[in-house]
Order: sequence, then structure tokens, then C-alpha cells
Amino acid sequence: MTTMLVGEGAKLDVHGCKTVDMASSFGKALLEFVFIVFACITLLLGINAAKSKAASRVLFPATFVTGIASIAYFSMASGGGWVIAPDCRQLFVARYLDWLITTPLLLIDLGLVAGVSRWDIMALCLSDGA
Repeated sequence: MTTMLVGEGAKLDVHGCKTVDMASSFGKALLEFVFIVFACITLLLGINAAKSKAASRVLFPATFVTGIASIAYFSMASGGGWVIAPDCRQLFVARYLDWLITTPLLLIDLGLVAGVSRWDIMALCLSDGA
């Protein structure tokens, strides 16, 4: 775990924190690795979705899920997508925004694979937020 001094040379006081626990170099490398994996999977899913009209119905939502996840992990790996939490640690909000968008897409994809009606898929997505 890396520690960052808050407000070095500036008048910055966030939640009364003097230091912030940041992701380690291993954590940053892991974020970069996960971004590369998600980007490659997105490419493969997109290529396969474009090849087959029958499979595209299921593969396009999966492509969007992995694409959005790769963008979120890229933002975290490049130093963005986080705020200082009240307990003085780095909190990656990009991950939660990713989940907010991709969870309904995963449920839609699951409903399409299961062959349920559009109303059931919509009910499933609406019940997820409750």
C-alpha cells in the first residue's frame, strides 16, 4: 500500500486526512492487466458477434459489458476514477459506475440466453435496483 500526503504545497484538506492510502504498484499493475484482458475479450466478442446473426443477439450485450468494464479499468489504471473516502483511503468510484451500467446489461443477456419474454427481462432489471 502506498501513502500519499494530502495537500503538499497546497491548502487541501479532504475529510481531515493528512495521508491517503493509495493502491500499491502491484495493484496498479493488476488494474492494467485486467484492462488488457477486458479489452481483448471485448474485441473477440465483437468480432464473433459480427460474424453470426444468431449469436449476435447474445454476444452484443456481452460485448458492451466487457467494453464498459475495460473503460472503467483503464480509467482506474491511468490514475483516474477515484476519490478520497472518509476513512482516508483511495476509493475507486469507476468500479461502482461500471457495475451500475453493466449489471442491467448482464441481466438482459441472461434473459436472452434463457429465452424469457421482454417483460420478464424488464421486471428482472427493475427488481435489480430495488
